[in-house]
Amino acid sequence: MNTLAIISLTTPAMLLGAALVALPIVAHLLNRRTRRRIVFPSVALLSAAAASQSSVFKIRRLLLLLLRCAAVVLAVLAFARPVWLGGANASSTDRGAIGDSAAVVVVLDTSASTRQLVSNGQTAASLLRGQANRAIGGLRSGVDAGNVIFADAAPTPVFDTMTRNLAALKQAVDGSQPTDHHADFAGALTLAAELLRNHESDASAKRVLVLTDGQRSNWQELGDIDLPEDIELIVQTLRDDPAAESQHNNGLATPEVRPARPGVGAPTELSVEVARFAPGQERLRVDLLVNGQEVQSQWVRLGANQRQRVGFTHRFDTPGQHRIAYRLDADDALALDNTVWQIVTCAGRLPVVVVGDANPDEPGTAGYYTTRALAPHNNARDRFIVTHLAPTAVRGTALRRAALVIVGDVEGLDRVAEATLLDYIQNGGACFVFAGSKPVLNASLLPWQLVSRFGGARIAEGEWQTPELRGFDLETQDALARAAVGRGWRTMAVRDDARVLLRYRNGQPALASRPVGEGRLLAATFSPASDSGDLGKYAVFVVLMQSLAEQLTAATDSAGQALAGRPVTLVADAEVDPQGPAPRIETPTGATDNNAVFTLATDTPIATLPLADHAGFYAWRQGPATLGRAAVNLDPRESDLRTMPGDALASVLSERGAGNTALVSGGDSSAALNTGGTGIWGWMLLAALGMLCLEMGLLGGWRR
Repeated sequence: MNTLAIISLTTPAMLLGAALVALPIVAHLLNRRTRRRIVFPSVALLSAAAASQSSVFKIRRLLLLLLRCAAVVLAVLAFARPVWLGGANASSTDRGAIGDSAAVVVVLDTSASTRQLVSNGQTAASLLRGQANRAIGGLRSGVDAGNVIFADAAPTPVFDTMTRNLAALKQAVDGSQPTDHHADFAGALTLAAELLRNHESDASAKRVLVLTDGQRSNWQELGDIDLPEDIELIVQTLRDDPAAESQHNNGLATPEVRPARPGVGAPTELSVEVARFAPGQERLRVDLLVNGQEVQSQWVRLGANQRQRVGFTHRFDTPGQHRIAYRLDADDALALDNTVWQIVTCAGRLPVVVVGDANPDEPGTAGYYTTRALAPHNNARDRFIVTHLAPTAVRGTALRRAALVIVGDVEGLDRVAEATLLDYIQNGGACFVFAGSKPVLNASLLPWQLVSRFGGARIAEGEWQTPELRGFDLETQDALARAAVGRGWRTMAVRDDARVLLRYRNGQPALASRPVGEGRLLAATFSPASDSGDLGKYAVFVVLMQSLAEQLTAATDSAGQALAGRPVTLVADAEVDPQGPAPRIETPTGATDNNAVFTLATDTPIATLPLADHAGFYAWRQGPATLGRAAVNLDPRESDLRTMPGDALASVLSERGAGNTALVSGGDSSAALNTGGTGIWGWMLLAALGMLCLEMGLLGGWRR
């Protein structure tokens, strides 16, 4: 009995197949009483007929019956996948004790790349689920403990602790689906180590089995992991050869719009990047959809591992938010990255705030000339709508909605106003500062240090190919050179990050731009005010201000795009009704995200999702009204389906803190786990075949 005690069945349900042993028994019973018709041509044949009914033949039939029954039983036992738990000298209590149990955490890759088609129409996710179920099936029911962690952007286990409920783990694996996320394997492995450390049972073997498609971009940026030496890490990739050629794929990424807030009827540049991760060349078509309607198409030819930006020009006929989608017509391994989404907010008129002490309606002031240069008609025909703020009113959220802030005619800004302006610029705002009779801003913000004023200033040269001055043709350049700027400032210590756009005849900088945080600061060493000169009276000043304002508010909107698996913020584009229905966030699948956090008690109400599960359009609803939208896209790294070779993966894991590591390519993950024993189902199948071969050999020998 000791021998039986050290054999464990990993799939005991297959023992139901033992009922098949009845088939050879029934066949034997039916043939035992079969009558044989014997023709007696002569008396000599009577002895042979009698011999066939003798006891020797009965023994032969019984022996054949035993061989057939043994073959059926061995085949059924093989499908039950028995495991040999020890040697002949081990006691039955030692072999079955919980102290010899194994604790295994399966980390299942559910990143977006597992949606790829790999073979026969199957996805990588379905193959990985099969591997996970086989691994769980290799654990001993009631003895070994397990758990499953789904590796996405926020890894989560099926249970908070290790469990021996293997059936529930299989059910969770069967119900899992690939996400739209980029996987956080470092977080998943750290969580697995924590589960095993907190496991109360003194398991003889602690293992973490990672089942992954082996995508290079998911592993080459692996963060540090805390995996003790007593925990063995087994990484099993999907392909038998991780270095084999990956699936061919093309993808879209990084949509951009310029200007960031286009005007109604103004030409708007929309573009998207097309990438090819496959050998050879292919001609691909990219479609542009605006509010669900296809409006344009562009063709692009890409070679192996090439990227190229495809652009469209479109004019929006209404203000507000517009849904933009770029669609790639390609038959490749991953369909999810063939569409990219974008929200473009079309502004009827861009708000510009002019900060100054003087009354902007008083002729001769900087505010007077600036306002009339940006809004000459003072009606809806103007691109910009200009409002005036006194320096003491620059507080809190006063600048939040401004597309551009212009500072001039100011004796100085107090600390609160300067901090408010700095916060506005650092968070992506654009600011234009004139230098009048006194320096306006702190020297640490300006592109230079102002020294002293001089007279007779005139513009001599400019960087006319820069975006800020690209609208100046030769005639306009000459007009600007002839304009009497009047009094300008000498400068020193020009910052390294500053770009000088205009210079005076004496070589001193007249206009420069520098980045400040996520925004830009444009500074002039002159002023349009009459007490500085006559520049504000020239028509070329209108051209200068329109060009600079257009470029400062036209920063390309590609930063801050939301990606699946990360937080996303929706900004209300319409008024929130405090007495109306409760606001909700509608996901791309049409469901409501109950994790949304609404901040309504501000000038600009926002809704925040801690994690965006799906790529596509999210809508902020209040009853039937849509208050705002946001676009969420796939992480561009998921488009590159190339896998990491085994030696490179082992090196990465070792560098990140996983020393006790084994790599398995393809194959059976349950065999790699080796949870406390040796699988003997292969030997049982071989024994069953041996029984059948012996039966056929005996039959052949007896018939001779």
